[in-house]
Amino acid sequence: MFISDFPIISAQLEIYQRFLRYISATRNISAIFKIYRLTDKNRQMTEPYNKKRVLQN
Repeated sequence: MFISDFPIISAQLEIYQRFLRYISATRNISAIFKIYRLTDKNRQMTEPYNKKRVLQN
């Protein structure tokens, strides 16, 4: 390894770190969408509280 190699290694490490941040952000965003879809399905399956109350009166 030569001194001239250090800038290249440093640049590679920085790219790798950015890529890891991108992957973790993508995983978090995907998880948020999955949770939203699950809760959205639950919301669609049940009737709103106000609608039930109106039907009872």
